[in-house]
Amino acid sequence: MTYVMCIFMLGLVFGLIVIASNPSPYFGALGLVVVSGMGCGVLVGHGAPFLSLVLFLIYLGGILVVFAYSAALAAEPYPEMLGSRPVAFNAGGYLLGVLIAGSFF
Repeated sequence: MTYVMCIFMLGLVFGLIVIASNPSPYFGALGLVVVSGMGCGVLVGHGAPFLSLVLFLIYLGGILVVFAYSAALAAEPYPEMLGSRPVAFNAGGYLLGVLIAGSFF
């Protein structure tokens, strides 16, 4: 169970890095879905499965509304992907910051 919780926590941190480093709303919404799933997995691991399910359903409904609104406003023909150079540099910087902050603890 400890390994599963560590995977959920790592997925949560990596999902937050994807959200913070990506300028495109399409991939930002994907990161929000990953973060909500991992956060609800952490709640299930601590013994709150019903709260986790309700939170996941409500949060996904909110993500759907925000994604539809932001996708309608940001009509980019070629959005920057997760593997493009500027996004990779931002993600690397955020990952380095997380590693430095984690080394203090």
